Amino acid sequence: MSFCVVKDSKFQQNALKFLLSTGSNEEPTGLFETFGGILSNLNYAWLVNGSKFVVVSCKRGNQVGSWDFVNTLHDNTSKILGVGEIHRSHGREPLLAISINCETNGGIICIFDFIGSKVIRAIHVVDQISYLHVIDVGQDLFNLSGPLQNFDGIFAVGTLEEMFIL
Repeated sequence: MSFCVVKDSKFQQNALKFLLSTGSNEEPTGLFETFGGILSNLNYAWLVNGSKFVVVSCKRGNQVGSWDFVNTLHDNTSKILGVGEIHRSHGREPLLAISINCETNGGIICIFDFIGSKVIRAIHVVDQISYLHVIDVGQDLFNLSGPLQNFDGIFAVGTLEEMFIL
């Protein structure tokens, strides 16, 4: 598989400033590794730096949604590990599954609606998370058997304690 770049977009400064700031009155710093991705509809991109998460429009470069998990969890050790896309029906924008580790509280999986900039659901995992993957979002993409067909979606979560959770 190969890709070809057909257009580049510049992100607006306020999106990047939020991502790199350490506090309300402090200068931006890049203490954590910044990583990101593009949603499958190619309309939005997401960026992560430590506990901060921002979604930007690929067309305009403006910030669409953001969240700082340190402020919510009151844990300075919070760090985002990965982001998975949860497709929705009827042309609605996807939700995002965000895996977060805290040294004191273990792992957390948050279902995030970036259009409204809100966490819809948070799931606490006792152990720290090593990996999160969206297997199925309840749209019959896979032939799931029995009771698994009743779920709206399924995540596979790996932990640092070598546990695997569906």
